[in-house]
Amino acid sequence: MPAWIKLKDNEILYPMPNARNFCIGRNFDCDLRLDDPKTSRNHALVQHMGENTYYLIDIASRNGCFINNNRINAPKKLKNQDNIRIGDTLLEFILEESKQVPLDPNETMICTPNIEKFDIQEITILVADIRGFTSMTEAISISSLSMIMNQWFMDVTDCISDNHGILDKFIGDSVYARWNTDEDNSEPIIHALNTACQLNHISKALNEQFKEIPFPLKIGVGINTGHAALDIGAEGTAMGDAVNLAFRLEDQSKIIGKNIILSEQSYNLLPDHIWDDNKKIISVKGKKEEINIVGTNFEDVEDYLETVNANTTP
Repeated sequence: MPAWIKLKDNEILYPMPNARNFCIGRNFDCDLRLDDPKTSRNHALVQHMGENTYYLIDIASRNGCFINNNRINAPKKLKNQDNIRIGDTLLEFILEESKQVPLDPNETMICTPNIEKFDIQEITILVADIRGFTSMTEAISISSLSMIMNQWFMDVTDCISDNHGILDKFIGDSVYARWNTDEDNSEPIIHALNTACQLNHISKALNEQFKEIPFPLKIGVGINTGHAALDIGAEGTAMGDAVNLAFRLEDQSKIIGKNIILSEQSYNLLPDHIWDDNKKIISVKGKKEEINIVGTNFEDVEDYLETVNANTTP
């Protein structure tokens, strides 16, 4: 569906292109140039993630970005008629609504309670979290932290898109992504593992780029496959027990001392089961019964992915 940014003071509409990023700032090469002294040269990005999904990202600006009077500290999914404030400039995000087919007034209608029908699908979920994030926030300046995290958010967003995933949301320093899973198809799990390894490299690259980071950045990853209800709430998130378990598995990676924890459901979809010796039975919060998991590390996964790619290359 088409989308626009509207300047509220003069009603000018700026169409959102199909290109990945739409830059807003004072620089002459920005897609939307604002003559506003409180706006940074490259202040914000509107990132197009496909279909009707757009995120507003603050590029470590001096005065921040606000959606509906709330300052954002992570990429925020935009909804139709969201009010955006950048510096002293007021903008509105417009997403064209899908056209509704009018009801035939001659048809008989029976009024029933409004019961929501959710789209239930099997998905593969990846949750990744930065280790020691709180310690990092206490050791560096707010401006440095903002630059580091916004670089991480942008790189992570591109990584998920490049691996055919759906960025569901950012939660603090965590990212939640998902892939639709066809029955007996290992491709989404391979995409998730590729994403996990690339996120690890992205985190390491930040240490090279930002010397003020006091210790090597590391991430932990949880991956699960199961059924979830899609397009829930205003942000269109996926929810359900399968999603909750992916977050619990990411927590377990700290306890078990492995970079990546896969549920048995995800592990069983892989074409080769080379980590059988890494299987464990654990208890997690919210589950009455113990669950089977597999823990592994980025280096082992990268070796495995090289073998998988070699076997699938014609």
